[in-house]
Amino acid sequence: MQSLERFFKNHPLLGAAVTVLVLIIFTQLGAVILGAVHPEIGREYFATVLRLLSGGIVIALMSRLCWLEAGFISTPVHRWGKRWPLAMLPLASLGIVNFFGVEWHTLQFDVATFWFWLIDNASTGVFEETMMRAIAFCILLKAWGNTRAGVYKAAIAQAVIFGLVHLLNLLNGFAVEVVAQVIYATLIGFGFAGAVIYTRSIWPAVLVHGFINAVANINSYFDPNFVNTPTDIATLTGLVAFIFVISILPGHFGIRQYWRETTQSKTA
Repeated sequence: MQSLERFFKNHPLLGAAVTVLVLIIFTQLGAVILGAVHPEIGREYFATVLRLLSGGIVIALMSRLCWLEAGFISTPVHRWGKRWPLAMLPLASLGIVNFFGVEWHTLQFDVATFWFWLIDNASTGVFEETMMRAIAFCILLKAWGNTRAGVYKAAIAQAVIFGLVHLLNLLNGFAVEVVAQVIYATLIGFGFAGAVIYTRSIWPAVLVHGFINAVANINSYFDPNFVNTPTDIATLTGLVAFIFVISILPGHFGIRQYWRETTQSKTA
């Protein structure tokens, strides 16, 4: 563990990027292999299980490194701050907006699909937040977080990594949409970093992240005739602009408040 911690300290950006890459390969390639071996179960189910397992692996690793508090994993609810729901509201508004895109009249609900939809989207929240805002952000903060500029640098770096990860969607998506996803995922990554560092916990972000994804995926799960069609450029532009507003300002506010409280605690 000491050699790993030393590597993270000496090469924080590389360490964060490699960690993210390893976790993504583990979940994506693992799901493909297991899905091929057991086609009767399906790749999607294995992907869900592996995302939850990856979250557990990250938490176990951070426990071995004694980083649970520094990685915002072990913070008790009473230390999230009284205004933590307000801090998460701007990002949660994206999920609320997603409701307007649901084609309610075409949906068919059943219990099995409902539970898989719930668990699958929750697994995405757990996986991406433990990967990005817990371990990757923690690696960068430990290296750069002794100055306010360093905190912003860490938040931006992990956000860029998070955005670039979405280039993988080129394998099964539309190029223009994927470019937009990279942009707004980067923005959201910065917003979530601010929210996490403000609440000192990844768990509100896990909940909101899962909520955003769950609402966005209602059509694809419950419409039996769902067909993935490209989104027009005007809509994508509006979406990026909206996400810019709900992410950059809360991200900046969260980091500013974190640094102010950190400075006050050091001088007290």
